[in-house]
Amino acid sequence: MWRHRQQGPGLDTTRVVVAVFENHTGDASLEALGKLAAESISEGLSRTGVVEAVPSSTVFGLSRLGAATAADEDPVQRLAEVTGAGLVVSGAYYAQGDEIQVHATITDAVAGNATTVAAVRGPRSSPHEVVEAMRRRILGGIAVRFDRSLLGTVGATPDYRAYQEYLAGEEFRGVDNTKA
Repeated sequence: MWRHRQQGPGLDTTRVVVAVFENHTGDASLEALGKLAAESISEGLSRTGVVEAVPSSTVFGLSRLGAATAADEDPVQRLAEVTGAGLVVSGAYYAQGDEIQVHATITDAVAGNATTVAAVRGPRSSPHEVVEAMRRRILGGIAVRFDRSLLGTVGATPDYRAYQEYLAGEEFRGVDNTKA
C-alpha cells in the first residue's frame, strides 16, 4: 500500500509521468497502442486536478532522443529522474488469442516501491476500450493515493468512476442518506 513520503532530491511526489507502454504482442500493427495508452492516461491524470502529469509529448520526445538507460540502470527510475516525477506509471500489453491484456504498475520513485494495477483484458478488435479501462484503474489508484480519508483502507486500485461515485456519496452522508 502507498505511504506518503517526503520528496527526494529533484523528485516531486505530486508529479506523475506515464511511460510508453511496451508492446509484447509480437504484432507490429499494435505498436501505436503503447503511445495511445501513455497519452490517454497522462491526459486523464491532468484532468483529475489531483496531480501534475508530465505531458506525453515530453515522454515521446525523450524516447526519440534516445534517452535509453545503461544496462544496469532501472528505466523507470531513470524516467522519474529525467522528468522530476515522483510517480511513474509503466506497463505492457499482450495478445492472447482474440484478446488484448494490459498490465500496469504505479511506481513511487521516492520510496522505491510499486503497486501493481489489476490487469485489464478485452477484445483485440477494441484495443481502445481496453486502454480506457486501464486508464480508469490507474486514475482511481492515483486519486486514492492522495485521498487521506482512504489512506490504508483500499487494497486494490479502484475504477476512477467508482471512486467519483464514492466521493459523491460521501458529500451527502449524514445530510441526505437517500442521495448518499
